[in-house]
Amino acid sequence: MSGTDPPRFGEWEILERTAIEGGGFDALARDAQGREVRLWVGQPGSGAGSGLRPDDAAAALSKVYHTSLPRVSAAAVVEDRAVLAVTSYRGRTLEDRIREGIVPVPEALDMVRTVAAGLVKAHRAGVTHGAVRPDQILLADDGRTLLLHVGFGAFLGPREPRAPEDPADGPRSEASDVFGLSRALLTALLGSDPVPPKGGLPPESLPPEWPEGLRRFLVRSVGVEAGRRIHRAEEFAGDLAVIRASWGAPGAGPGPGPRGADLRWILAGGLAAIVALALAIRSCGP
Repeated sequence: MSGTDPPRFGEWEILERTAIEGGGFDALARDAQGREVRLWVGQPGSGAGSGLRPDDAAAALSKVYHTSLPRVSAAAVVEDRAVLAVTSYRGRTLEDRIREGIVPVPEALDMVRTVAAGLVKAHRAGVTHGAVRPDQILLADDGRTLLLHVGFGAFLGPREPRAPEDPADGPRSEASDVFGLSRALLTALLGSDPVPPKGGLPPESLPPEWPEGLRRFLVRSVGVEAGRRIHRAEEFAGDLAVIRASWGAPGAGPGPGPRGADLRWILAGGLAAIVALALAIRSCGP
């Protein structure tokens, strides 16, 4: 092997690599057939004794289908590290994008809605992420928005808690994923993470020009009281869809009509209109 040849890791040639919090790394690699893949590599010692084998993680992830989640193609243990090979991706993280400036509201909502939809599928299959934050969201060169390292937390060491009640080490809940995604959205919109260590967000800290529905949604998403937050990815994604619809096309401000309306308000208004119509028809009868 010449001095210019890429280093090897098991059967793969490593082209580039970046660290993952918890002692692992993410690598762009080439397999034995010359195909480009991505490797998710766990911390040293994760190949044994972690309570979960790479094959088990691959089997669980194979049940999850969404464009925001890379597909697993192989699982292995190399140098006593757990390894998952997934479909290749290139791009920059949301964290990199935020360094360039605040992300416009419609653009940020579209990114996060995509990730939320992927979490819905993952959670239904019993798979969580455990550390959702801007450096785990990839804006791929092909236009996709990806959530990286889903279901890989068991092979990593301690990571920064995302919700105030999270343990420093140990499994994280689906609600923790939603809380982390809420913070990622706030960070994209404001340029920095405004959530204090104990959680909570004063409504007055958000731009007054934002629709009330968006401000109320964000305050609730990162509230101090865990029991009053949005816990389920389905609810998070559904509310975001309603808020996003009020902004019209990408790059536009809030569109006409009820800005940032909450889904429950829309349903309540529709029900009231139906009841009023029924009473009017009844009053016109014989």
